[in-house]
Amino acid sequence: MATTMDRQRPQQTLQATQKVHLRQSTQMIIPAQKRRKPLFYSAKWQLMLCRENKQTKRSASSTTKSKVNTRMLGYRPPVYFWIAEYVDGSALPQFDPETGMENRFAEVDQLKLRRFGWHPFSLKLAQKILEAEKTVVVPTGNPSYTVSVESGEALVAYRTNTVKLRMRKGGVRHEATVYVLGVEGGKMLQISEEGNVIECSG
Repeated sequence: MATTMDRQRPQQTLQATQKVHLRQSTQMIIPAQKRRKPLFYSAKWQLMLCRENKQTKRSASSTTKSKVNTRMLGYRPPVYFWIAEYVDGSALPQFDPETGMENRFAEVDQLKLRRFGWHPFSLKLAQKILEAEKTVVVPTGNPSYTVSVESGEALVAYRTNTVKLRMRKGGVRHEATVYVLGVEGGKMLQISEEGNVIECSG
């Protein structure tokens, strides 16, 4: 997945805004015979994820992103992935922690959501994703961000970035990604690649 769900909307300034809506996935299609049902994990699994992230925080920093050549990749590598948590205590992560394979956002059961969040990649998970999906992601020591979803509330979660056209050199330049999280009518967070809240509305 140069992952997920990318849409581009050209502007008059020869600049395009790329908004990644999780509800409209256009990820790599896996043949039906190879596609497996998503695995659901208990809350205990998230403790393991937390330990891995602490190890990553000691060995990786936000400067890691500067070492990734987005021009060669053709996309902006994600620094966060989503985890959907349900009222029964189970959870569905965007990437399977055992295989690195991706689960689609369409597989999230919106009616059973208790909490949804953006979480940083650990070094271990990033390697598994590279092997399974051939997708580069960036492990960081960033904090996680979650939002509680009450019955009747509508989740809002997507990535957005700007793609600038290079008129002289040709090609495009992918600007930093912003991760948006909240519920309709409530507080909305905009999170930078460095893990900082750059805007909070609602």
